[in-house]
Amino acid sequence: MKAFCSLFLISICSILNLQSQTDKYYKFYMDSGRMEFGLTICSDNSYLIELSEQLSPDIIQEHLVSIGHCKYENEKIILIDKILNYKMELVVKVKNLVVKKSFSCLANNVFYFNSNYPCSDDYSNIIKIDALKLIHERDSFANAKRNLIFIGIGGYTNTLGFDMEILPFNNYKYYYKGLLISEGNWNQSGNILELYDRSIEDTFHVLIKRNELISKLLPFDYSGIKLKKQ
Repeated sequence: MKAFCSLFLISICSILNLQSQTDKYYKFYMDSGRMEFGLTICSDNSYLIELSEQLSPDIIQEHLVSIGHCKYENEKIILIDKILNYKMELVVKVKNLVVKKSFSCLANNVFYFNSNYPCSDDYSNIIKIDALKLIHERDSFANAKRNLIFIGIGGYTNTLGFDMEILPFNNYKYYYKGLLISEGNWNQSGNILELYDRSIEDTFHVLIKRNELISKLLPFDYSGIKLKKQ
């Protein structure tokens, strides 16, 4: 009983510490340390996830993964993406955060507390697109008079490191720099491809053009990437 109470108190203290007025930075490494996922939780309950890749001893490339706000539910932290509104779940373990629900490459990993980290930038201004604009763009594309283009089974890619496999039996896999980001089921509705991610339990949208897919928006993308059929 004493052990249980001690663990409970540690968990409560950890949650209260996270909700303090200090910005905090967490990270974990992948691909033998070549890639680092960093999570910043700010004192105003906003968050930012970035992926840093060591391209050479002197060059580090950073890529925005997700930005939004977080809320606290008992020992859980819920991250809610600002634009696409999908949710990720983290569990507090003393100072660290265990990923319980997220995209394939993040799920079951641990964000280790690294430091108190000042959120000096105004993260809310990083993204120039909003959810309503995305919906309008998808609706305009769906309502336009155009010939139906059936999605082709096979690979789609671009020069930024994104790849997608449209597989038989309505399955798909989606990668960034070789990391499996998302996998699940696809459904074609007119010239719009709907991708249901089984891990995150949410749907993402792609516009279908001849030999090309346009993100509106896919995970890890806030710019509307284009993928060419291989």
